[in-house]
Amino acid sequence: MEREEESRPFYIPAWYYGGPDERSARPDNTFVRGEGMFVVREDDTRFEDWEGQSLVNNLGLGRADMAKVLADQVHRLSWLKPSAFSDVRVALTRDLQSILPHGISIPFYGIGGADSVEAAIRAARMVTGRKNVLVFRTGFHGDTITTEAVSGWGLPDYGDPRPWVVHVPSPYDCFQDLGEWDQAYERCLEGIEKALKKRGPRTFACVLVEPVMGVGGVVPLSTGLSKALREICDRHGTKLVADEVVTGFGRTGEWFGSSSVGLKPDAIVLAKGMTGGYAPLSAVVFERSWGEELRQNGFPHGPTFGGHLLGCAAARETIRILTVERLVERARTVGAYMKKRLSELGQQHPAVARDVRGMGLLLAIELRPARSTTQSTSAEKIGQRAQTVRAHMARRLKELRREPRGLVREVLGAGRLLARQLRAGGEGRTYGGHPASQRTWAISEGLLNDRIRVWVSGDASSIMFCPPFIVTESQVDRLVDRLDFHLRQISREDAGPTATRAPSAV
Repeated sequence: MEREEESRPFYIPAWYYGGPDERSARPDNTFVRGEGMFVVREDDTRFEDWEGQSLVNNLGLGRADMAKVLADQVHRLSWLKPSAFSDVRVALTRDLQSILPHGISIPFYGIGGADSVEAAIRAARMVTGRKNVLVFRTGFHGDTITTEAVSGWGLPDYGDPRPWVVHVPSPYDCFQDLGEWDQAYERCLEGIEKALKKRGPRTFACVLVEPVMGVGGVVPLSTGLSKALREICDRHGTKLVADEVVTGFGRTGEWFGSSSVGLKPDAIVLAKGMTGGYAPLSAVVFERSWGEELRQNGFPHGPTFGGHLLGCAAARETIRILTVERLVERARTVGAYMKKRLSELGQQHPAVARDVRGMGLLLAIELRPARSTTQSTSAEKIGQRAQTVRAHMARRLKELRREPRGLVREVLGAGRLLARQLRAGGEGRTYGGHPASQRTWAISEGLLNDRIRVWVSGDASSIMFCPPFIVTESQVDRLVDRLDFHLRQISREDAGPTATRAPSAV
């Protein structure tokens, strides 16, 4: 039995945090096909896909029309180097221009979200002659060694802190401290203004934001904050870049999340739903004057497989399907129905559900911590955490003796990390570190036993729902019914505090 298990093929999955029993492929953890709203394992177990396969599955899986388009493109011209013009790339550009927000029109194609985020940052630094980039803590922009530094979740020991990345508290961070969304957006704007003033507003090449934070717990920008960001960037000659890797192509009930929140960016980064997951493709699309400057002067960036012809064909077919089947409108209407049902559910469980938020079919319910986790952290626990951070600092100080600038950054960064962790009761605001995380994972596991796969936010405060746009209201009703059951189970175990539920962000 042991030899048979070892002989099964395996590889290293991305974003891998599984336990020892999940480190090799088996029939009960290996998926073999997709059918619309469902993913199916080798043991023939079917799961409803409420996680959208990392927010990619917007069209539904296993579509014959998409298979035909990809096969036709393979037969006609399967591959062409990215520096050459091809008819399918030109045609996709025209298709994009028909749906993009006004003024955003010149794309540069890549493979995935991270490389297109890097392309946007490089382009902003090229045309402005500046270096600094302003981003939100608890934002997420990719998993390369650069984009993890741009993201706001901290770095692993082997990470590379970039001094030109300036993090400010996100609306989500401010909501965690204040418990009220209007105040949270105001506090967030104050943090942005303060950071710009401290570093010098004309040292910033761009401000990079998600119209609706994805991994950060499905937090939309308010219209007021969106307008303020535009005014700030205009005032200081800074580029405003919208990371729409998650929110693009209908996820928020509009073609692009920027339109949903009233954001008017200078460039939009696209990936994920751009092809419905049927082929890899991404793009950063620039406003015309910026794009023309790059096109005329040259832009030395891009992976070999950027703008792959199969990806371009899949993106064209995605736009056609979304248009003909009116799936963007469906995401808006079914999403509104689902948000109403989730809000009603939250009102029925005020001791467990703290907030329901989101747009279209990008929704989340944030949970309250259990009573036991809201008690004051003991001095012993704080001391243990301080010792851990102290050991990390000592090791890094030793390594960085010959790098004075790096040494200063490390000391300041470690100090901020320690302060955040002490404020958060010794847990810190890192992946899976929210006081409600135990409840969140319990409900997630309960839904998985019901054959329903959901996603959990980066700090595990919230359960996220991002199904394909073909989801039906009856499927929404079933999900809400099972979620109600698990919330009741949690309530019986520990009713917790019954404070008034915070208002929704939207």
